[in-house]
Amino acid sequence: MLTAKQFIGSNIQPAFQPLEPALQRLAIASDWPTYAELNQAFANDYQFIAPIKQPTEFLQRYEPCIHYSHQIQTRLSCWHDFFNALVWMSFPNLKKTITRCYVEAIDAIHSKQRNTLQHCLAQLDECGIVTLTASKCIADLLATHDWQQAFWHQRDLLLQSTRFVIIGHASYEKLLQPYLGLCCKNIIINVDDALIAGSIIAHNQFVDDTLSQMLNDGKVAHCRQLQPLPILGIPGWDTRNTDQAFYFNQQYFRSRPRVDTIKLEFD
Repeated sequence: MLTAKQFIGSNIQPAFQPLEPALQRLAIASDWPTYAELNQAFANDYQFIAPIKQPTEFLQRYEPCIHYSHQIQTRLSCWHDFFNALVWMSFPNLKKTITRCYVEAIDAIHSKQRNTLQHCLAQLDECGIVTLTASKCIADLLATHDWQQAFWHQRDLLLQSTRFVIIGHASYEKLLQPYLGLCCKNIIINVDDALIAGSIIAHNQFVDDTLSQMLNDGKVAHCRQLQPLPILGIPGWDTRNTDQAFYFNQQYFRSRPRVDTIKLEFD
């Protein structure tokens, strides 16, 4: 099985490109990074630490420990936690906001069961993706789940006008061994051409700032607002999608359910 060191040294596939700036900062001596190496690459007041075994106090639980102590419990030699660390390095404000909102919801309801907001936050955290597009046509096609039009017939327009930024660490882990059925929970944001033409760092910073503000403003609060996106259909993300017949699979490229959508426009 691939190790973290081998992954860092490999050619980064398009789906993993948002992590590239973090990977460039992460220098590791062995197969997997140590806490010292992760924290050196993060260079933040939040720190990666070993998991607390059998926590007995509220402040020792995963999210409260992050929010109140600025300590991110992380398992070493673990793909799930490795990608979580990289997402923290790539979108620190967003991860802090998700954690704060989650902990505030715990404080509000005094329950170990997740409420509606917490379910939404968990889906964003695990399998979220942000679609940045300068094309109203592409935004509408994705919002209505017209996958053949968006990914095939308007392929050139999509490649020119649209960037997909995964923020969910579990989705990165699953992309190591992609399978039909692999989807992310999508938020579509209309942006200008200048941002699309910008760097990966610019895309990450925009997502970090904008989605954090959306959460702070309560604009994202329910799972129904997150649209499924069959990410293996994104051009360049899977070799099978160079054949139009790939998009005929209606079990994967499903029609739109009745859901709320989020589409924000920025001048």
